[in-house]
Parts: sequence; structure tokens; C-alpha cells
Amino acid sequence: MASTSASNTGRQCQMEQPRHFSAMVDGIVSAGVPSITRMFSSTDPGPLLTMMRDDKVHEYLSDLYLSPTSDEGLSTRPLVYVAETDKDTAKAVEALRQQQVSSGAEGKPFDLVVLPETSFADRSFAKYVSYKPGILVLQPDIGWDSYFMAAGLAAVGDPALDALAKGTVTQLLYQVKHFGKILNANRSYFLNRSQPPFTTSAIGLLGSSLSAQERADMMELALAEYRTVWMSADGGHLDPATGLNKYGGSPVSLCLAVEDGGYDHTFQTMADARGMPVQKLVHDIYRGFGLGRDTSIVDAEIFRTVADDLAMRESGHDTSARVARVASVLAPACLNCLLYKTELDLGLCAAAAQRKAAMNALMWDEERGIFADFNLCDQRREQTPPVVTPAGVVYPLWAGLASAEQAQRLRHTLVTHLEQAGGVVGTSQPLHTVKAGSPSCSSAPSPACSSAHQWDWPWGWAPHQMMAWDGLLRYGFEADARRLAFRWCRMLAEVHARPCQCVPEKFDVVAAGIGGDAAVSTEYGTQCVGKGEYFGWSLASVLYATHHPRGLLSPQMRALLERLGSVDEMLRSGALQAAQARRAGSTDRSGACSVPRLRVPTQGPNSRGQGVLRWLREALSGGFKLRLRLASCRRREVLVCVPWLGAG
Repeated sequence: MASTSASNTGRQCQMEQPRHFSAMVDGIVSAGVPSITRMFSSTDPGPLLTMMRDDKVHEYLSDLYLSPTSDEGLSTRPLVYVAETDKDTAKAVEALRQQQVSSGAEGKPFDLVVLPETSFADRSFAKYVSYKPGILVLQPDIGWDSYFMAAGLAAVGDPALDALAKGTVTQLLYQVKHFGKILNANRSYFLNRSQPPFTTSAIGLLGSSLSAQERADMMELALAEYRTVWMSADGGHLDPATGLNKYGGSPVSLCLAVEDGGYDHTFQTMADARGMPVQKLVHDIYRGFGLGRDTSIVDAEIFRTVADDLAMRESGHDTSARVARVASVLAPACLNCLLYKTELDLGLCAAAAQRKAAMNALMWDEERGIFADFNLCDQRREQTPPVVTPAGVVYPLWAGLASAEQAQRLRHTLVTHLEQAGGVVGTSQPLHTVKAGSPSCSSAPSPACSSAHQWDWPWGWAPHQMMAWDGLLRYGFEADARRLAFRWCRMLAEVHARPCQCVPEKFDVVAAGIGGDAAVSTEYGTQCVGKGEYFGWSLASVLYATHHPRGLLSPQMRALLERLGSVDEMLRSGALQAAQARRAGSTDRSGACSVPRLRVPTQGPNSRGQGVLRWLREALSGGFKLRLRLASCRRREVLVCVPWLGAG
């Protein structure tokens, strides 16, 4: 299927005369951003209710449920779920349902299901996951994509886009408040899993647009999510023995959002061993987990495979051979980096220090210069040399977890093994999926069971690029960050310059720049079949690069992008050196500070040192470790770097 998609895209988007880089940016602003606006134009579910009031509501709901067979005795109407804790929305949806029933609207009327009020730790409502699929009444967010879309919007500095970013983050926290976690999307079958924890980082994007009370309320919800989803004893995400976290989810079930045939490769070997078609086995597994019928099909091998699949999808890297068949027993470097930053953001400095110590002891691979995933079953670091991934290289830089010495090693690993023509690649080499039924918990490569995974070689994704730029900047590797940003933006501009004028969700970053077809679809069907398609975090990455507070793309670099100048041309032109010189010339006497700064008065009521510290405690609610740098003894203020306020 992947080769067919690539072929189709190639035929439809043959190279034309290159377009200007600004044409892509204009297209993103005029067409891409409005598509996000339709999803996050409000801080409440109102727009979704408006969509449901359409006379063709049944078309909107038709892909949100499976029609059960008659012997299952379940309703064949679409199901709409509302949290009991949001009583106003529950009343509005019930009124809409009654209106549709009385008016005889086209299509089947939907049934309303009110999810009972529950504590964060109580996951009993997840019984609705598999056998009663439907829509949750909340904005149709798309998981961890939301953070990166908000980052791109907030970087522009436009009040309307700032409001849109705020609406995006507010919607994420609405889910924490009413559903106990941030979900992958607004489907009931996502109630059993969360997503990568970017919550505090998302709040940090909003800066001065939040009042002190708004920020406190948001951080309180983020703390509740941290404690109940990631750190609770019964949450399934914490390994008490190591203090590290893993992905998981409960109850275990297959994902209903996977396209037909998407699980064939996963279960083919087991189907062959049972002498049955793989489609029949997958159907029986769905029934065994969700409906509680014929549970005999769910043996230990199938349960572990489904648990690994659920954990992999919660990680956001679905699919990747790095975590396939092993995700449920893996403490990933990427997740633990995110939680390290979360702990710092929340002022949980002791917890952050403990996590950092555990990661250095169990994950740091001195030989390879990476933080490796830790296998909790085999009690060892995952070793697939010489393959490396952004999980153990980009994330530690972005989160600020690495020491100065480790950062040097990580930077070398990144530019040596992950940097490609179009940016950062998902894995430094092709990976293979381990065979089902392996006697070990290891995820060692198995050439006999290989397949294409969209988060592996040769694909590159926007979040890894944006995190790489910020991570490199954090440690002072500005030339590398600028070069990677140029590679990525040039590749996107070249793809957009084709007749399709599209910015897809992922790219072949290895083929980019050498006449290859960079815009390729894997796993989700062909993209860019229509003109002017813009995918959320890809368009956000362009906004982020062009409006980055550190000026990632200098005027000279942007001039080269306008005519699609090559990366080699950019390097020969001295654009990187010129950008570095400008940056050095504009740096104030406080030195480079890669995070936002607060200006603290040193004269007046708070002029003494104790007054400054008291001011900081009041302003930041205490508990944060800060880096203070005195700009000048004669100045009337101190510049204070505050890491937890940064977008990265």
C-alpha cells in the first residue's frame, strides 16, 4: 500500500517551476490556519455542538461507531458521550437530541450517554471504550499535535492567533477536568489511553495572555494529571522499582481507529499458527476484549501483543519498530524526558532530580552518546546499534536534562546519525519489527519480520524538528539549529511548489533535496491528492521557524528559500556565519538566555537582594530553581532566566 501511495503522490505532484517560499507561508496563513481555527475557535465545546446541529449530523457521526451484529444486542444508533461533570453541555446535547427526534431529521438520531462523575483514579467509565464506540463532546483535538500547533500559532505574535493557541490549550485541560486525562482525539475508544505529556509546556506557551489566577488553575489541573495519570500506583505508567515511567493504558484493547488491514501484519504469524485467516483473528480479538464474548481467544501471547500496541499508540509514535512488540515493558527516554520537564515546570524539583539520576544510571549510553530506552522486563538498556532515534537524542536536549558534556555528545550523535537532507529522520537506519512470540522481552531487529513504519527511516516529522531546534539552541548550538531549520523549510517549500501546493503530515527527509518524492504517505493512505492541503503541525513548524524568538531563519537564509536555493548553497554563502555574527552583536551584557526573562527592579521597595527573592517567590509561587544573572551593578534591574516559562 505504501508504494502505491508514493506512486500516486508522485504522479499528481510532479515538479513544476519552483514557487517562492513566501507562497507557502501565505498559503499556510490563508488556508491552513483557518482549518485549525475551525477546531479550536472557542474554549468550550460550542463549535462542536454547532456542527452537530447540521441537518447532516449523521454523516459527521457515521465514522464514529461500528454497526454491531444482531446477536450482540447493542444499539445501532450513533452514540454521543458527555461528562456528567459538565452539566450545561449535557443539557444542551440532550435538547439537541430531542429536537432531532421530534423533527424527524435525516438519518438515525443519536443516543446520548452521560459518563458518570468519577475521580481521576477511577477508570470504570473506560468500559465504554470498545463495545460502545462513539463521540465525546469536546473539540476535535488531535492529541499531542495540539501542543505543536499551539507553539506555531503563539510564535507569530498575532493577538488572534494567541487567542487560538489559548483555546487549544484550554481544550486540552477541559479533558483533564472532565475525562481525567488528555486523549488522542474525541472518540470514546480513546478513553483508555492518554498521550505524551506536554501539558505544562503548552501552558507555558501562553505567557502574558494568562492572568495569575488562570495560570494557577491550569497548573493545578496539570498537577492533577501528573499525579493521577503518570505517577499513581494503579495508573499503569509508573515502575516503582526504577522510578521511571512507561506508556500503557487501561483497559487493554485494540484501537478502533486503525484502518482495515492495519493489524494484519501484527497478527499474521499468530493467525497462521492457529490455521485461520488473519482478518478473522483480528475480529475475534476485538470481540474478546471489547464485548467479552469468546474470551478464550485472548491468550497470554495475544494479550501482550495488544498491550504493546496500546502502549505504542499512547506514545504518539504509532507506528515505530523501536517500540512495537515491546512498548508495554519499555521505559522510553522520550517519555521520561517529558516528565522531567513537567516536574521542573510544576516546581517538583526533588522528583525531577530523582528522575534525572535514574535516567543517568539506567539510560545513559556513554559509548553511543545517547539516552537509551530501558527495558523493564529484561532490566537492561535497549541496544540496537548503530541505530539511534530522536527519543534518546532530541528529547534530552529539548527538556534540558543533559549535562554540558552529555549535550556535546548528543549534538554529535544528532548531526552524525539523524541529520538528513530534509532535517531530522525518525531512525538513523531502517528498523524491523521483532517476530511475534519472541521468547525474550527484547525488541531486537528481526529481518524475517520487517515492515514500513511511519515514524522510522526515512520519514521525518514536524515535532522532532521543532524540538531539535529548541534543544540545540538551549545548549548554544545555534549553527546546527539554523541549518536544520533551513533543511526542513526548504524541503517543505519544494513540496509546496508542486502543483498540489500541499504541506503533508510527514516527509521522506532522506530523499529531500536530491530529486526524490519527499511528500510520501505511509499507513494512512495518500495525502496531497487535493490542492492546498495543510496538516496541522507541519504548517505550525513553518510558522515556528519563521517567527522563532531566536530568529532561526536570517534574512539571507530566507532570501535563499525564496528561490529554493540548496542547502550547499546556503552553507557556501556564509549565511550561518552571518546569522551568528548578528546574534552575537545583538546579545546584551547578560549573555545569551534561551528562555524568557523577567525584569526585576533593583531600586525602590524591592531593591535589596532579599526583596528580589521575595518578589520572585510571590510572582512564581515558590519552589522553582532559577538561574539569575546580574546584568550590571549600575543597572536598575536584574535579568532573570526562568526556564519553566519557555516554549521549549
